[in-house]
Amino acid sequence: MSLTLKDTAGKIKTGTSTIGGVNIGEIHALCTDGTRVQGSFLIGSGTTSGTVSGTDTNGSVCKPLF
Repeated sequence: MSLTLKDTAGKIKTGTSTIGGVNIGEIHALCTDGTRVQGSFLIGSGTTSGTVSGTDTNGSVCKPLF
C-alpha cells in the first residue's frame, strides 16, 4: 500500500509540526482499481497511537488501532 498526501492545491505536502492535545482529521483515497476510501482518524499529539475508522465503496469497514 502506498499513500501520498497532498495539500488543497494538489501539491505533495511535506512537513511536520507538533500540536498539543488530540489531533483529528479525515482521509480520502482513490485506489488504482477505482475503489474509494473515506474515513477519519484520532491521534494523541506526540504519540504513536491512535484510531482510524473508514469505509470503502465496496462496503468494507476498517477500524485499525495503532
